[in-house]
Amino acid sequence: MKRSLALLSSLLLCVLTGCPGGGGSDDDGGLDAGQDAGVDTGDGGPDGDLGLDSDGGVEPDMGDPPVVAPFDPEMEALAQPISGADTAALREAFDWANTEAWPEVDAAGKPALFYAIVYVTNADEYDRLDRIGLHHWSLPLFEAERAQWAGRLGVIAPTGDGVGSFQFAVLSGATFNALRDYALADEVPFQAIIRRAPPAEFEGPDGALDHAALFEAGFNLGPSPWRS
Repeated sequence: MKRSLALLSSLLLCVLTGCPGGGGSDDDGGLDAGQDAGVDTGDGGPDGDLGLDSDGGVEPDMGDPPVVAPFDPEMEALAQPISGADTAALREAFDWANTEAWPEVDAAGKPALFYAIVYVTNADEYDRLDRIGLHHWSLPLFEAERAQWAGRLGVIAPTGDGVGSFQFAVLSGATFNALRDYALADEVPFQAIIRRAPPAEFEGPDGALDHAALFEAGFNLGPSPWRS
């Protein structure tokens, strides 16, 4: 499958075309993903395998790394996914004390998965995303959200508000709730984790991601195999 968004670092992105190097194609529903799909909850259902085992662990399909384009200082400056001002406003408005637990099971009785943005300020927090096993990237995960960069080569730098930036991620309700417990015990893992609405075709009736739509898009739940 074509890998067509290239990135140089968390503060520098060279954008080519189409969807990022975790999988996906022009006709796969537009989700950055690996090769497998569905969620295996041990019920023998038709949803395949999203890489989430029955114990809630991750079995990632890393896929191939994205193509990296040589940096050219004359490249076009492209808009950030979330502006610096909006990043700061979202971070400042978030308070773990005002959060509520997320559902851990969706309307179909499967592990509830949610699209979210996670505020990251340093390399340790970035590494924590991978240790937790979150699927994440510096650009939005869905093709419809990336339309402004499609077919363009350029640089997104800097990203964020000068303190940190948001990673776009998929995480389970159970994972969020565990992180929330740490935060409420004054062991804050990330300054902010905020639910983000996915494109309508990927959203279930309860607000969780629709497993069948993820399956059709070829999504694989697992940590990112490259820094973004």
